[in-house]
Amino acid sequence: MTRTVSGLLALFALVAGACIALGAYFTYGALVAAHRDALESRYVLAAQRVAGTAELAASFGIALPAQTTLTPLIEREARLDASIVALDVLDASRTVLFSTRPDRVGHAATPLGEDVVRPIRNDLGRDIGRAVVHYDDAAALQARASLARQIRTVAIPAALVASLGTLLIGWVLARRLHGRAVRAADPVSWPAQAHDALDDVAAVHARLAARLDAGDAALYGARP
Repeated sequence: MTRTVSGLLALFALVAGACIALGAYFTYGALVAAHRDALESRYVLAAQRVAGTAELAASFGIALPAQTTLTPLIEREARLDASIVALDVLDASRTVLFSTRPDRVGHAATPLGEDVVRPIRNDLGRDIGRAVVHYDDAAALQARASLARQIRTVAIPAALVASLGTLLIGWVLARRLHGRAVRAADPVSWPAQAHDALDDVAAVHARLAARLDAGDAALYGARP
């Protein structure tokens, strides 16, 4: 019995700790996703502004390669956020037409870490190019590492407390149940009503036994 109770208590403690750990894991995942979305929203806005300007010029008949005013625009957008590594405008063949890094102009687009891409379309809805914001993910990684440390700082003690609390509460309840079971097995601790009921049962049983004995005596005594 003691071994069974101990095993159950250990199992419940592990389940309690696992629930806290899983809750912390899912919380971390949700917070990381929200943080990433918040960071990328800045780059999305920059890409959308560049793409919108290029589409407006295209609607007036200015071909994308001829939109030289995009160069000062992308430079201004890049200066708004220090984490932007480069901002490119590509044509339909993925060749860099304009960039905050002049060495990239005229070459095929190559990735520079993380990026956000927004298409540039003409009035017919056809893709004529892309606005690409390349950004440094180091700040996001540092923020995620800091978030993970903070969650571990809270989750590990919480899991330990939950496990130990489950063990303690379970042990107290098991002791109380064991004490009640011991008392229930000892007739001395029974209330007077229980003794009276047992006496009534014993009396009925005695009367039934006496009748059975009398019936057997009459039956066997009547035989020749």
